[in-house]
Amino acid sequence: MNILILDRGSRGGQCGFPYHYCKLGHKVYMIKPGEKGFKWDQIPTWPRMLMKNETLQLRNFEANEIPDYENFSYGEDRFLQYQKEELLQNMYESDVSCELITLKDLELGKVKIDAVHTTDHCVGILDELLEFKKKYIPHSKWISSTFDPGSFRDGMPCGIIPDNVVRILPAIYENEFNNKNSCNFYRHPFEFELLGINTKIKDKTKDFGSFNHNFSNRNPELWKLFSNISDFVKNNHGINLENYGGNIRGQGADLKYDKNSGITGTLKTLSPRSAAEKFMNLRAVVHLKTQDWGGGVPAYARFSGTPMIVLKGYLPNSKMDKIWKHGFNCFEISSPQELYEAILYLEQNPEIAKKLGENAQSLNSVLFSQKYWDSWDKMLKNLK
Repeated sequence: MNILILDRGSRGGQCGFPYHYCKLGHKVYMIKPGEKGFKWDQIPTWPRMLMKNETLQLRNFEANEIPDYENFSYGEDRFLQYQKEELLQNMYESDVSCELITLKDLELGKVKIDAVHTTDHCVGILDELLEFKKKYIPHSKWISSTFDPGSFRDGMPCGIIPDNVVRILPAIYENEFNNKNSCNFYRHPFEFELLGINTKIKDKTKDFGSFNHNFSNRNPELWKLFSNISDFVKNNHGINLENYGGNIRGQGADLKYDKNSGITGTLKTLSPRSAAEKFMNLRAVVHLKTQDWGGGVPAYARFSGTPMIVLKGYLPNSKMDKIWKHGFNCFEISSPQELYEAILYLEQNPEIAKKLGENAQSLNSVLFSQKYWDSWDKMLKNLK
């Protein structure tokens, strides 16, 4: 089948859905950046631009002109220019491709789209996307991942419960939609491969990291705790614990607002590729959130084999306790003292940190079992 993915801000979906579809023998399409009718200042395009054009066997950003550094519509995409040479030197091997199409292609019937997949984060524009589908490809099937914990509790977007559902997990709706044609999706290590990161080559240092974007704005109390611990372990033990977080809302990890150029903070900002590289050499990740839904930090930790230190309650609140387990691949803490002790313990016991990381990475083979792929295949064969 030919699958068109419509997205607004789903890095995991934009990277992972093409991998899933291509693995199962289908062909993936996404809209070419700049096409009218789409809010490109709200859409990170780097996942589709990093994928191969099947015909040319070049990444899409090589086969299509990309803006100058200052002129990207969505700030996070700037790293396509900033790290262009690194990306060109690290082409991925997986047989995954994504063809970019225009509205004209659809109007002229150059491509027959069998199904449209709307991702998470499209909740607020689902009506627009369904109108687009009705206008350009009315006979295509609709696969939906367009719901989130908030909208799920308050009622489905547009009041519609789709016939075909892909649940992006971990999430609160893990047991819902079982009466529909449905399957589960977990973020896949292909995300690192797409970014040119080899997950088999690790260079773990003594450093600890955090990736809480706009941390001080979103959770000032936890930011205060993090900052105090960071200063204490630095001054008393020489341990580096730094938070990396995009410093402008709505534009992701925009390199233009790095450090002192930041609008909402002065933190170091890492591109998606640089963040992936950083995960590969951290002793552990300190992730002070109370809940997450299919989040990037636990996914990147799983891809890279990096243990996490999380707040007590975070795992069950986020439905992650089937993947992350205290003492197996992470540590749960409930006080500043426990956070300090966990950092010091992993710093002083690199072999234990290594084992916890290996346990985290081993979950990739558990999650992506044959049963998992069979459920996807069954869903696609029964589209309504």
